[in-house]
Amino acid sequence: MLTRLGTPLTLGILLFGAHAPRAGELPVPTCLPRPDDMGAGQAHESPLLRRLATKMNAVGREVGVAPALLQAVVMQESSGRPHVVSETGAIGLTQLMPVAIRQYAPEAAQVLGRPVRATRMHDNLVLGALYYRDALRQTHGNVEAAARLYHGGPNVALHGPRTLAYGKAVAVCYRQIAASARRAANARRAAGWEKARRAAFAAVGEHEVSGPAVDHAAHAS
Repeated sequence: MLTRLGTPLTLGILLFGAHAPRAGELPVPTCLPRPDDMGAGQAHESPLLRRLATKMNAVGREVGVAPALLQAVVMQESSGRPHVVSETGAIGLTQLMPVAIRQYAPEAAQVLGRPVRATRMHDNLVLGALYYRDALRQTHGNVEAAARLYHGGPNVALHGPRTLAYGKAVAVCYRQIAASARRAANARRAAGWEKARRAAFAAVGEHEVSGPAVDHAAHAS
């Protein structure tokens, strides 16, 4: 049992519902949303995806969950679709069940500074991030173990192939997203260094062309 705010919380009951596999199926790691999920054009160019990435970065930092992990969870559960509702009632990007929403709503309201509405993109991300934060605490930061705990409940002896595959899917997706973010950050740094280098060379070149300043009045005297 996971206890939050003094109330027992069974992780198995709070299973994300939108993509819960049927018997014999295994969860597939979906690290990037499909174009038809995000709107016209390429998925990575979608304004909605850019907005979602901005929100996940902000929420992850605020709650204390790596933004890349939050994105991995969102892509695994809802493929980045903010308004999806499962047949079992799981809601939004993080596909939290109503019982989990009620459990985390008080803390989420403190984070947001207002009442929670789970159908809002930002609110749903905060709720999901708080939930995963606690799962990570129970597993001492082990991403794959936290995902298994979330999917299969606290009794690891009952974790079957689907739960094991789910944990691997989230962990693989997390590593891919984190690696991509590192590459992008390195590319930005390299571009900044190159821009500074060119500016420095340009300044040196201008100095060499113009030559040192000459005091003509002094020479005239």
